[in-house]
Order: sequence, then C-alpha cells, then structure tokens
Amino acid sequence: MQDFRVEIQPSQKWFLDYNNKRNLRIVQPDSFFVYWETKFSPDKSKLITNGTGYSDMIYTTAPGWPFLIYDIEDNTFQRVNGIDNESGEYKYPHLQNSIWFNDGTGFYFEYVGWLLGSTTYNYYDIFNMTFSKVDFASDRIIFLIGLMENNSLLSLYEEESEQLKLTVYEPGTDSQIFLQNNVISEKLKKRHWHNIEWSQESELIVFSEFYPDNSHSKISVTNLDGTYYKTYTSGEYKDNRPIWSPDGSTILFQRAIDNNSYKFMKIDLETGTVSDFLEAGEIDAVEIYDLDY
Repeated sequence: MQDFRVEIQPSQKWFLDYNNKRNLRIVQPDSFFVYWETKFSPDKSKLITNGTGYSDMIYTTAPGWPFLIYDIEDNTFQRVNGIDNESGEYKYPHLQNSIWFNDGTGFYFEYVGWLLGSTTYNYYDIFNMTFSKVDFASDRIIFLIGLMENNSLLSLYEEESEQLKLTVYEPGTDSQIFLQNNVISEKLKKRHWHNIEWSQESELIVFSEFYPDNSHSKISVTNLDGTYYKTYTSGEYKDNRPIWSPDGSTILFQRAIDNNSYKFMKIDLETGTVSDFLEAGEIDAVEIYDLDY
C-alpha cells in the first residue's frame, strides 16, 4: 500500500462567553491542528474535538483524525488515537460524531473505515482508556443522534428503501425500539443526516431541512413521534449544523453567507425570533464553523 500525504490548514478552537463574545480563550495543543467536531461533556468540564498531527503527516492506513479530549480547567489534552490497549492494533484511524455518556465517564463514537467503506459504532471509557463495540440489532444504523435521560441511544436507521427512521437502543441489552416519525422520514434527506440533534431537556429534535436541489435549507423541530413539527427559518439561506442550548430553550446554527463564508445565528424557541449571533470579523477570525454550546 502506498503512503499518501494529507495537507491540513491550521485551525483553532475558541471559547466564547455567550454574553460577551470578546471574552474568549484560544485553544491549540502543541504540534496539533484541532480540526472539526466540538462536543462539550454534560458538566462542561471537558471538550472533545478532532485533530491531526503536523500538516505533512503521512498515513499508511486510512486517513483520519484522533479525538482530543480537552480538560477545560487544567488546560490539558488527552489524545484518543484508536490504539487498542491489549493488542496494540491501530483499530480506529478515523473517529467522529462523539456522543457523551450522561455521567461524563465516556462517549460513543463512529469509526469510519474509509478504505472499506464501512462504519462501526463504539464506546470509549475515559478513565480506563478502553474501547468496546456497540452491537446493534440491525446493521442499518447510519448516525448517532444523542442520549436520552436513561442513557438510551437515539439513532437514525435507514430502511432498504433509503427512508430514514428513528431507533432507540438500550446499552448492554439486545433491545432496539423503532419509532414511527413521518416528519423525519419525509423531510430529513439521507445526505444531510448529520444535521440533526436531540435535546433531553426539551425532548425535541432539531434538524436541517434541505430543498431538493440542496441549494437552500431551513431549521426545523419535531418531537420523537412526529406529532409536533415547526419550521423556524424561511429557507431563503442554507441553514445547517443546528445545536441546542443546555436548557433546550435556544438553537444556534450555521448560516452560509456565500459558498465560502458563514456566520452563526440564534433561535429563541419561545418567541420564534431568529437573530445574528456571531460573525468571523467580530473575533478577528478568518472563518468560523462547527460550534457547541
């Protein structure tokens, strides 16, 4: 197998004070480029992000990025690079879509085997630094959405017809419940399934509803069984990557200004008000993307 080189543009994670966006902290681990995905732990003491090494780093297997777990109080990083402690095998070269366990002791994640075109779902224990595989009853799970209050894992399931459905998995059991939600089945497009997030507090799902030509999208909300549905943006822009506030009262999302520029917007669920939240120039950044709250 031939080696190949991956060029990465440097990026940084910025911590912003929600009420004073000029009060910020820049996070950059030594010799690493933090790259994409940002997920706070439930108690906001840690942050998971993807990262890679130097920009001329060579990969001999599949391209990918390890997780970096940032301890906010200690200002330290723990690298989760997918090496199995027992065998020493490099099992998970590309890690993505982390879903924290409710008590913060670990997280679920997806491993994408790019060369094989396969995805497996796994759990990482932070304190024991061990991996374990999640064995779903079905092999048609395509995306992990979030955890419910009882630590059940809410996920997206793809039928043979390519229609999407919700499923709830009980960790440590063979129990897997399929939910009928016509809103998700009809309005969430397969290629945009990553634009979806669950809120335990509001018990609602937010997602990006794309138009057939993918040129525009709007932010919509539904409940688990699809009996509630509301759209909060007009579809005039491409609105995606929505996330919930911790209390489930606000949604932040990314709006494309043009093909290469974005800004963050805010939705107040009670009033339905959509307002500007952050543009790159406000914090002297060239570009902003990928947020958590």
